[in-house]
Amino acid sequence: MSVLALDLAIVRDVLLPGLSLTPGRAMMARVVDADDGDGGRLAIAGYLLEAELPREMAAGESVRLIVREVTADRVLLAHEPAAAAPQPPPPANAPIPLPGGALLRVLEDGGEEGDSGDGADRGGHTLGLRLDLPGLGPLELRLGVDPASVRAAIAADPGPALAQAQDRAGELREALARVCERPASVTVSARRQSLDLYA
Repeated sequence: MSVLALDLAIVRDVLLPGLSLTPGRAMMARVVDADDGDGGRLAIAGYLLEAELPREMAAGESVRLIVREVTADRVLLAHEPAAAAPQPPPPANAPIPLPGGALLRVLEDGGEEGDSGDGADRGGHTLGLRLDLPGLGPLELRLGVDPASVRAAIAADPGPALAQAQDRAGELREALARVCERPASVTVSARRQSLDLYA
């Protein structure tokens, strides 16, 4: 919160008695001009007033001012910066950074494009995820849940990633069965590679 000062005599001559200058009073103002130093002019209630302005104030800016203190010769006003505009939400399939440099992405339709997802025809729900792991490459996971079971299908590139997925499939199956409280199955396969016709 920045503080700026107005000459009390000028304020009294121009604005009072129409404007009460008690601490806590809020008012809107527009910065008419601001130089490189501390000087400038504000428009308050249609009147132009000389003021000592914070350097971050720019001409044309509308500001909300709150009377902070009234001394024998000047009025100190607190400047409340405008709230930052809300940021739009990221796209639904935007990657989510994870600790260690990994990236997580939610796949559309519960899996790769054109894949309806495991369990869609059983009255269940599916979720497709892609996890990009530094040093191992992409790992795709499809989870299908229905009233009778939970299924996980893992696809990894041939090599270390596929070997690790195969080695840990039993742990994942046990964890899914425990958390979802229903029978679980896990399948692991090599990830389908895209064909580059321009290579």
